[in-house]
Amino acid sequence: MRKKVLLAAAVSAVALFCACGNNGGTPATTAAPETTAAPETTAAPETTAAPKELKELGDYEVTSDGDTLTFRAYSNPTTGYTWAAESSDEKVIAVTSDDFEEAKHAEGMTGVGGIQTIVLKAAGEGSSEVTFAYARSWESQRLAEIKADVKVDSDKKISFETKETIEMGSVQELPELPVFAYEGNGVITRAIADYMGGNFRTGKPGETAVPVAVVGYTDDSSSSDVQAYGGYWVYNCRLDGTTLVVDKVTNLSGILHLAKQDGKYDVFSIEPLDPRSIGSMTLKRFHDPEIMADIVEAFDIESEKAVSVRDTFFGTYAEACSAAGITIENVDFGNGPQPLK
Repeated sequence: MRKKVLLAAAVSAVALFCACGNNGGTPATTAAPETTAAPETTAAPETTAAPKELKELGDYEVTSDGDTLTFRAYSNPTTGYTWAAESSDEKVIAVTSDDFEEAKHAEGMTGVGGIQTIVLKAAGEGSSEVTFAYARSWESQRLAEIKADVKVDSDKKISFETKETIEMGSVQELPELPVFAYEGNGVITRAIADYMGGNFRTGKPGETAVPVAVVGYTDDSSSSDVQAYGGYWVYNCRLDGTTLVVDKVTNLSGILHLAKQDGKYDVFSIEPLDPRSIGSMTLKRFHDPEIMADIVEAFDIESEKAVSVRDTFFGTYAEACSAAGITIENVDFGNGPQPLK
């Protein structure tokens, strides 16, 4: 039994030596496993620069992409001012779209601006000057102006250079003017002022109507037809800096007919009378010279009484503007700014 164990051990040792030995006893090396080549890396895609953030008037950008020129700028159409583009040669480049996106705002908020985007497309090889102007469509004055010298090559690829001819820093947000509200005690005058201010505005953004009512005589013998004889004018105004500029005056002088109900007066018709017809049959029923004198003075826009009432109405409006954060120091009736009285 002992001999068998020793023999087995000897055979095992020889086998182990043969497995480990090779060429003079140097240990056999095992070849390293083949390595797989690392996958090729893909270049990161080119990123397009994010659009410039435009938050206030004066913010704009002009970019080009192939045959397209894009103009983006902050705009506020509620003031009547918008951007418009014009090409000096539409055979080279011309406007193809003009869009406006209002900025996010709280529900019920008015006077909100946003981003206006104007896109132009290349039409043919050549050069053209493109002008971007911020203005009101009915006025020649421009608050801002940017010109782009555009070149279009034979492949309709656009290159350009811009220059500001009117500095964007001068662009200011124009406040929305408040609606006139009569602050006096006369209920008839209040009804007339509310009627005039609400019905004879031009409708142009950024403008308001300041009514001036000079009542010379009131006949309230009939509650269904109260007749107010006087001079009535509506001043359509816009703000230029701290000056309230009058663009239009509507003359409603004559007789305003009002209906009275539950202590409230409402104008239902106007009977205009030319001051030159002061001796017409309509007025001949007044034999009292003082009544006639009051009516004649009320009809005259330059009379002392009319000027005094006008100053009061404009002063009242200036106070309302001040409460809204808008300063009015002068009024321009067409003969230059005059200090507000």
